[in-house]
Amino acid sequence: MKPIYLDWSDAEGVSFNLRTSGLWPFEVQEISAAFLAAGYVGHGVSHFVSTTQPNPGGPQAITDALEAIRYKVEHQGEAAEAVARERHRQGFEAVDKIEPFAAIQPTEEVAAIRTKWIAGEISDEEAIASVQAMLDEFDGRKPH
Repeated sequence: MKPIYLDWSDAEGVSFNLRTSGLWPFEVQEISAAFLAAGYVGHGVSHFVSTTQPNPGGPQAITDALEAIRYKVEHQGEAAEAVARERHRQGFEAVDKIEPFAAIQPTEEVAAIRTKWIAGEISDEEAIASVQAMLDEFDGRKPH
C-alpha cells in the first residue's frame, strides 16, 4: 500500500490538504475520485472540502475509501486523533466479542470499563484484566 498524507484543518473532517508530492498524475486522479465518493470536493489539486459540514463520516470515510483502492492513509493534524479514537473503538468492538467480554452481561461496571478503554484511559490488558477480575469474583474462582 502506498502512503497518502492528509493534513486536516479540524477534527470534524470538514477540510484537509493532500500532500501531492511524489504522486503520479493518475494517482492524484484516482485519489480525487475516492475523495468525491467519500463526500468531498476539490478546490484546487490538493485542497478538499466536505460537501456536508461537519462530514458525518469525516476522516474515517476517507480512510476507508482510500484503503479500498490500496492506499494507506497517514492523517496529520487534529483529525489524526479522531481517526485513532475510531480505530480504537472498532478494535474494542472486536475484542468485545471474545472472552472475557462475551461471557458477561453488560453492567454499569462493564460500561465504565468500556468507556475508559475507548477513551484510552486504560490499556487493552487493563480492561481485560478488570473484566476478568469481575468474572472471577462472580464465579467465586478467587477469594474476595
